[in-house]
Amino acid sequence: MIEKRRPRYLLAGGSANESGGIFRLDTVRALPDPTRDLSISALPSPAAAVGPRGTIDVPNNPLIATALEAIWHGGIHSRKQARGWTEQDLGPMFSRTGRHGGKISVYVDPEAAPRSPGGRDSRWSLVDSISAFTGDVLLAVVAAFVAPCWGDGVRRPVRDFVVVESDTLLKYKGIADPKDPSHVARVSQEIEWLSALRFDVERYPLWEGVGDGRRRRRVTWRGDRLFEAVRLERADAGGGLPRRATWRVRLGQWARRWFDESGRRYVSTLPGLLLALDHRPTRAKSLLSKKIGEKILLLHDISRSSKPLEFTVAQLLSMTGELPLPEYRGKQWAGRVRDRFDEAILALEHSGVFASVIWPDGFGPGDPDRYRGWVDRWLAARVLVSVKPVSGPDGSHAGSPARTPVRTLDKKRSARTVPAPDCEAYDFRNLRAVRTDRGWTQRTLAERLGISPSLLSRIENGHTVPSGLLVQKLVTWLSSG
Repeated sequence: MIEKRRPRYLLAGGSANESGGIFRLDTVRALPDPTRDLSISALPSPAAAVGPRGTIDVPNNPLIATALEAIWHGGIHSRKQARGWTEQDLGPMFSRTGRHGGKISVYVDPEAAPRSPGGRDSRWSLVDSISAFTGDVLLAVVAAFVAPCWGDGVRRPVRDFVVVESDTLLKYKGIADPKDPSHVARVSQEIEWLSALRFDVERYPLWEGVGDGRRRRRVTWRGDRLFEAVRLERADAGGGLPRRATWRVRLGQWARRWFDESGRRYVSTLPGLLLALDHRPTRAKSLLSKKIGEKILLLHDISRSSKPLEFTVAQLLSMTGELPLPEYRGKQWAGRVRDRFDEAILALEHSGVFASVIWPDGFGPGDPDRYRGWVDRWLAARVLVSVKPVSGPDGSHAGSPARTPVRTLDKKRSARTVPAPDCEAYDFRNLRAVRTDRGWTQRTLAERLGISPSLLSRIENGHTVPSGLLVQKLVTWLSSG
């Protein structure tokens, strides 16, 4: 039986001062691990990925939230996104400021991606190569520290190392064959990239204590990482491409601040279906549903509010890496993104991830406002989202139970609640036949309904389920004869 050893860290060029509220970690190097090259065939395997409720428990704190946003802003268009990655002294960097001050910056470890002889910074190549799948792998890895992987004796959260296997991570994605060598290689690549990320936390507010003794102080530390992952070789590994990969993983210094027994509020429960959603750019609606759903649920748990969360459309697009800088928006950008945005929100509502959504008048699915200047009005429009309570890691509800959303945004502006559709109440499979029998073109009917022809085509083909006001318009048109 292999003894569990706590990795030793060497602090270089920095200092630790807990009492002063400042923890500076300029450089962290893990000393050689004596278990690195040993067999792990005797180690227990992690538990099943998705729990019996079809949910996944993950750490939820400012550093994880910033890491997800940094990942969503990556990819081939990383330098074209509003509030995205920029060139700084440390190379490509992504930064976010907290609501109460403080800043978290994300960058790539220079040693993980040194400059090439030709002067080209390969760190940008790493940023350009990430995708939403990178975020899925991140959540799957850190979830292993919340789930009881070592039997009934372990109590959440796990502060020591855990052993994570590729097939367990791929189960979160609903991959049919998690032992496919190509899938294993992809996960290995993502973990290597995530291990290269570094974080600087600057004067971030941290609450300590309970009750009357609760106080807030600001902490700073630098050069942190999401986790340290050491690839382990199995004793039964044969020749050819590996069909399983295993890592010994330990969380970074952030876990000492935001992931302990006194920080139980920093664990959230997500529906497993969000990670299982398609992450490929060619599946635009599913990709946007995944990112919006994860972001809003994590924010809801941190806020611990029973009130609906309010966002502008621009805020949601910006947080999920879907809002390019104005100079990179083509003529058709707004129309395409609005269709995707409507479908993504409707899908989250239809699947039960969101309890209800309140759309400002003139900007909900099926609303006709696409007149001159509509893009700016749409981006500034506000959306209120109510989230269904989800059972947390200890069986309690994460956050406060969602209440009935308010019906007005303010005294001067009304809002409409679009209810989730009842799939069995309406069947639009004959919509195309009725339309052609009446001599209506797809474009003509789309204009009548106030939607795009592409959205109408997806409804007719059964790829999109309409909701709320759009259902009423369709029923009225079908019954008009």
